[in-house]
Amino acid sequence: MMPIELIGKEAKQFRPTVYWYLSFRCNLECVHCWVNSSPHVDTSTDLDEEGALTTAKKIASFNPTAVTLSGGEPLLRRDAPVIISTLLDDGVNDLRIETNGMLARPAVMKPLVEANERGVHIVIAGSLDGGTAAAHQAMRGEGTFEIALRGYRRFLDAGLWTELQCVVTRFNIHSIPALLDVALELGINRLKFVFVNPVGRAADHFDDLSIPHREYGAALEFLADSAEAYPSLLRVKSPPAAIPPHLLTRLTSLAAQREAFSGCGFPLLGVLPDGSVTICGLTRDNADLRLGHILEDELADLWRKGQGARLREMYMRAELTGICGDCVFRTSCKGACRAHAFGEGDSWSAPYPMCADLEREGLFPNVYRASFFRRINPETAPIPSSRDA
Repeated sequence: MMPIELIGKEAKQFRPTVYWYLSFRCNLECVHCWVNSSPHVDTSTDLDEEGALTTAKKIASFNPTAVTLSGGEPLLRRDAPVIISTLLDDGVNDLRIETNGMLARPAVMKPLVEANERGVHIVIAGSLDGGTAAAHQAMRGEGTFEIALRGYRRFLDAGLWTELQCVVTRFNIHSIPALLDVALELGINRLKFVFVNPVGRAADHFDDLSIPHREYGAALEFLADSAEAYPSLLRVKSPPAAIPPHLLTRLTSLAAQREAFSGCGFPLLGVLPDGSVTICGLTRDNADLRLGHILEDELADLWRKGQGARLREMYMRAELTGICGDCVFRTSCKGACRAHAFGEGDSWSAPYPMCADLEREGLFPNVYRASFFRRINPETAPIPSSRDA
């Protein structure tokens, strides 16, 4: 496939985040894990230390916008400290570690603290699924709550920006006020909420875990009520069209710099534990989204040519079908997570599953439909972005 010439100033400046899954093995087996991590995952094809260090150097030389280390639990790898050091020493200046907080050992802390002190942007992205031990441990297992809190305290005491994400379910939403208290007591820099999605292991428990779509508005109103006293702390990871219109401005106003609706930094390049390059962990089993291999290819080539360039072009143009193609937030939201949409709709342009479900259930607001405004005024202005909401 021939390289695609990208359009516009935005496209020319566009650089992805590299999302590197060091291993899908984890010390936990959470019921809502979207990549099916557990202590029992086969690691026989994972890169060895030499391959991992070569990968770190190649990622750094690609000069991505940022690098996220994830898993599984990335800090389970014995060579995690040297991988982190290699990335930072080779010029990565924005590094994010996604962790359950239970392995905040000194060897890992040292390169992170040193880089932070010289001005590198370091983010510890932890998880805390409720403000009580009972709520958190219902998702993550006995004994995990206090150990996680202890780990996050270590990161915070070391001066590292630390944020927490809570996957909101029907079993932990009642503990959100307590979670805000915990976040304030710890001094957490940011607290994010995301609704559980039917992917990975969560698909097997989705009916038990999920809040029905008809109750989303009440759940979001509850989040807003709980967090209104802390306007710089809250983020909601959700497509803006999933937010009821009467709550959109209210939730947006809670967040500094109008960043209330944040995602995973998509689009991105995902490096899998075996070195394969794809879009993210959700697409790891789909051969159509395998772009190459980190030890055999240059990331710049995978990003600028062939399938990678075609997908990037479609994303930049917000080429979307279904309800996402008719959404007033199309050009800013760009259909939220394209990997999830691809997995459900077998197309890069498929609508985001949550929004498609809302439409099927008659819950997608007319005021979020571009066609609604065109019917009112055929000469309506161009589709607004979420920043205009």
